[in-house]
Amino acid sequence: MTDKPRPNPLPFIALALVALIAGVVVSKLQSVPAPAPAISATVLPKPRPLPNITLIDNKGRPLTPTSLKGKWTLVFFGYTNCPDVCPAALTVLQQAAQLMEKSPAVAGKVRVLFVSVDPERDTPKVLDQYVRYFHKSFVGATGTHEALTKLTRTIGVVYVIGKKNAQGRYSVDHSAQILLLDPQARLYAVYTGPHSATRIAADMRKLVMAKQ
Repeated sequence: MTDKPRPNPLPFIALALVALIAGVVVSKLQSVPAPAPAISATVLPKPRPLPNITLIDNKGRPLTPTSLKGKWTLVFFGYTNCPDVCPAALTVLQQAAQLMEKSPAVAGKVRVLFVSVDPERDTPKVLDQYVRYFHKSFVGATGTHEALTKLTRTIGVVYVIGKKNAQGRYSVDHSAQILLLDPQARLYAVYTGPHSATRIAADMRKLVMAKQ
């Protein structure tokens, strides 16, 4: 009686190796995040974390980087007595907010924050009246000059308090860009002028939908 020939195990081993390699490749492809959508702002090569500071919002509540997590945040630095630049920028953001409201899923993931660099005059009550004039959802905040300086230096914003005149009035020179923070409260991108509500709203839609 002759022995039956044993099956060659090499084809089975080869198939197993191919399946293993294919599984590893698929797993790696699935773990690679999709590229971020192109937007009209200048995107930083690497998001920049905010410093550990505390501001006070327009309702008198503490506002920290942790408070800003969970949503995309459009930030503008200025002051309520600003005669032109601040109202113009906030009007653009108002128009962008109105455009985003056509897509509630997008509007719910974006906030607008106005940071006053004039804490002497811009109390929470003053800020509340100011930001709500532009949109009921806008948030205002300010803080000590120590906190404001630490924040602005970290994210590349400049402001200079002018000298008081005989009537005690003064102006404040400040940067005019709109900053974009990601949902981890990191500086993600910068909008330089001239600002466009249409482009900003379109960008926010791209970013929010890409994360869903």
